[in-house]
Formats: sequence, C-alpha cells, structure tokens
Amino acid sequence: MKVAALNIEQVAGNKTVSRADGKIIYEKIKELWNTNDQVLVDFGNLVIASVSFMDEVFGHLALEYPGEELRKKLKLLHINDYDRALLNDIILSRVRQRNLEVRRRDGRRRSGKVELLAKRGRSK
Repeated sequence: MKVAALNIEQVAGNKTVSRADGKIIYEKIKELWNTNDQVLVDFGNLVIASVSFMDEVFGHLALEYPGEELRKKLKLLHINDYDRALLNDIILSRVRQRNLEVRRRDGRRRSGKVELLAKRGRSK
C-alpha cells in the first residue's frame, strides 16, 4: 500500500484561515490523491477553527468523492476536538449536498447512513 503524508503546519504555517489558504492544502492533497492508496493529513494539533479553510479543503473533497472512498483513503492525524467537530459538520453537509446532486442527476433516490470522517478519539 502506497501512503503519502501531508503536514498542514509545514505546508501552510499559520495561514489556515481563508479559502485561499485552504485551496493550497486542497491542491496538495489532490496531487497525492491519485498516486497513493492513502493520504495522511497531520494537523499537528494546530487549532484551525476556520469554516472557510476546512470547507475549502475537506468540503470540496466530500463533494468530489463518495464517503466510503474518503473514509478509506483520507486519514486525519493529531486533530483537536473542536476542529474534528467542525470538520464532521462540514463533511456531513457536503456529503448530503453530493447525494442530492447525484439523486437529481440520476433521477432516483438514494438512502444510507453518512458516517463521520473524523471519528472522536481516532486521532493519533
């Protein structure tokens, strides 16, 4: 299994607030996404607490990829509880949006549970 790691603090420093800051991390993850089986994103216990940043990175991934693929491929390390809760809200919202778009496009209803990506107590 080919695994790549991305440390947010090393890439972004303290620039973890705006959508423009998030786009940098998003693009780095996308570079690693197609050439690796798993992408580890290390938050380094930073407190990000920015909806704009988190949505630009992880919300966009949730719109592009099914929840199951996100859970298998993306692993979050050293994320604090506040950011975990924020991220879960963003992922849940974007997965719902994606499912609605798929239903509209396919003309049918889909059902199923949405599991949270960043489960409590799973950061390393």
